[in-house]
Amino acid sequence: MKICCVVETTFQLINAINLLVNDEEFSGAEIDLFVHDNHFANSDKYCDRIKELELFNEVNLFNLNAKFSRFSIINYLKNIPQYLFSGKTINRAIGNRYKVKKNTYDIIFTPNACVFFKLIMLCNSAAKVYCYEDGIMSYSGQNWILNSTSKYGQLFMKLIGRSTDWLPERLYVNNTELCEVIWCDQLLSLPNLEKALSATNNIFGKIFGEPECDYDKNTIVFLSQPLSEDVTVEIADTIKYSYITRYHPRDNTELLLGKIYDKSSSHWELICAQNITDKHVLIGACSTAQVSPKWMFDKEPYLIFTYPMYAKTGNTRFVDISKYIVKTTKEIYRNPEKIFVANTADEINDILEKIN
Repeated sequence: MKICCVVETTFQLINAINLLVNDEEFSGAEIDLFVHDNHFANSDKYCDRIKELELFNEVNLFNLNAKFSRFSIINYLKNIPQYLFSGKTINRAIGNRYKVKKNTYDIIFTPNACVFFKLIMLCNSAAKVYCYEDGIMSYSGQNWILNSTSKYGQLFMKLIGRSTDWLPERLYVNNTELCEVIWCDQLLSLPNLEKALSATNNIFGKIFGEPECDYDKNTIVFLSQPLSEDVTVEIADTIKYSYITRYHPRDNTELLLGKIYDKSSSHWELICAQNITDKHVLIGACSTAQVSPKWMFDKEPYLIFTYPMYAKTGNTRFVDISKYIVKTTKEIYRNPEKIFVANTADEINDILEKIN
């Protein structure tokens, strides 16, 4: 069995490793891992460590021109030749270090409908397509593979005879009970990450490192997100209690929020499994990071969502998604009174005072 796996974020990388290393179905498979270079912090370091551990057959970083992400008809027409010669495009994207040949793979794993997935899929017309969790949106019930493909892309798939067979047969998530997906044939569970951490000779610690802060002593955690810096600074400066700042993997700003901050390469979901408890307080706009303890490990820390404060930036889609996430999370919490929505920075301190 020959498998290709596409990765664009650290969270995806953890899920991919957990699935392909710990699921017995893929034991003995020949697996090639393709990681989007410079798309998240420490991507090159993670890949080097994965190579040292010899977890996969091939580990390659890829770079694609940013113009691929634009959905204008003119831009799409310009890129059609690169899709038609997808093999050559892939080889250039990985620096010609590893030649991708046609019909190499039996299975393609992808978290979403990213450009690299479409290119590798075009080279492997008979391959099965499987999806794995990409965070909160994987649970929403939306066919995000189809939704994130432009109408021009969908038309192109029809023209080359792949109108539906490029859509995934399977979806792997951490919590199938919370998933509303009805657009794929099989909804399957990822291996339990908490158990995997103790059963895999600490490969996750060797790849992603350990946190720089003591999460046992500091139970308030501020989770930054690459949104409005002004609003984020306003919130952080207003909090009166001591807290750890945990930076988002794609937050490349030089902001130092608070006095204690964790910029280690250790990933948040690994910290959730080992360090976060029901006593912790997670403050953030609204992200996968805040609900991960519950959705992945059935832990119920206090949650303070600050998304209303970002409404003034005009990001209405983010606010709408946040409302859905808060509503859904409250429905699955045994103690929904531990979930709060703060409309102002001062309200955060009022909530913290009640909790403490």
